[in-house]
Amino acid sequence: MKRTNIVSFWLSAILVFALPAAAQIHYRPIDLGTLPGGSISNAFGVNDQTQVVGVSVTAGNFNHGFLWMKPKGMTDLGTFGGNFSSAQAINDASEIVGQAESLSTSDAFLWKSGIMQDLGTLGGSSSQANAINFNPITNDFTQIAGWSLTVGNGPYHAVIWDASLNIADLGTLGGANSFAFGNNCMGQVVGAADTVSAGSHAFLWDVARGMQDLVRLAAVCPLATR
Repeated sequence: MKRTNIVSFWLSAILVFALPAAAQIHYRPIDLGTLPGGSISNAFGVNDQTQVVGVSVTAGNFNHGFLWMKPKGMTDLGTFGGNFSSAQAINDASEIVGQAESLSTSDAFLWKSGIMQDLGTLGGSSSQANAINFNPITNDFTQIAGWSLTVGNGPYHAVIWDASLNIADLGTLGGANSFAFGNNCMGQVVGAADTVSAGSHAFLWDVARGMQDLVRLAAVCPLATR
């Protein structure tokens, strides 16, 4: 976890371009605090209800995922029985994803209605969920994106979980590892993946075209980057 002595979260950026000085809007940072007894916290995600998720040090000096909301403040999301958890993202249905430690593994989780569900792995001992989308019609998610160790604790692979929590391997760009960091309501996933030449390239994945190398895509169609 990246540590900082400033425990704050900007709900909006300060507008500094295209506005005259007299018309500039100024915002103030809100100190979200920490979990009881802790000294450090980081915020990683926010939804349209200004609910915030992240990680905070606890009184026992462990890192735990949290949910912050008005007027309750910060709530400890707990773990699967281990010492560590981290909340990475939250959608507009207040569904939270991240990683939590058990006594033997560290698995991706979905936190929904106060219950933490283990999302499992591709056969390895670790996985993490980094993003969760939202369908306003059903008021629920349709896809979660992240990564998992493969069988035998082999390479890391980008994965998605569907609405039934089935896991799918997104593969790589020819190299060993890949990681998914974001997704949208259209089922598009973005992240980074190793290539055959051992470099890591940004990718865009969807069910129709699979994993596309954004570096090569930009080279073929440079106007798409403008």
